[in-house]
Amino acid sequence: MCRLCASGARNIPLLVQRFIDKYSVRHDKKVAGVTEAALRALQTYAWSGNIRELENIIERGVILTPRLGHIDLPDLFSHVTISPEPPAAVAPASLEAVADTLLDLAAPS
Repeated sequence: MCRLCASGARNIPLLVQRFIDKYSVRHDKKVAGVTEAALRALQTYAWSGNIRELENIIERGVILTPRLGHIDLPDLFSHVTISPEPPAAVAPASLEAVADTLLDLAAPS
């Protein structure tokens, strides 16, 4: 299991927002966030890579989304299909938990 998967779906929303903020500045483009369908797909996606894979996908979404729009599934990756059922409810992660996850992911293997 990859480290991003091990961190749990609860960290995905905070990581997504962090990367949206980062790439909105880098590309001088404000986006409003992600759609519920896109977030659900990100939370249920079988991540084969590490956190850089998520970061790259969010950068793609920022680039492809119209200004002030919401990143949607086609902006992220075209090959993802999602279940019509939302994932089980997950408790929001604390900033400390996300920081710990980021430090773990950045640590040499």
